[in-house]
Amino acid sequence: MKLTELALPPSFFNPAVRHIAYGILIGFTLSATSTSISLYWRRRRQRLLEKQFEFQPIELRSDEILNGVTGLIGV
Repeated sequence: MKLTELALPPSFFNPAVRHIAYGILIGFTLSATSTSISLYWRRRRQRLLEKQFEFQPIELRSDEILNGVTGLIGV
């Protein structure tokens, strides 16, 4: 007996079953890889944007501040 015959079930030697198993394995691997790559690029882009961003104080001008609800509406 070969070592592969001991580790794998007999149905795995059927070509159709083997191809389906390989397809599932390859699909899962590609999905996990693309997810991790996309998360890496998103985090990297966010870190670069945070480094470039400078906080600026809010500036208020006296002519922009109005009293009451009509000031909120813009009348």
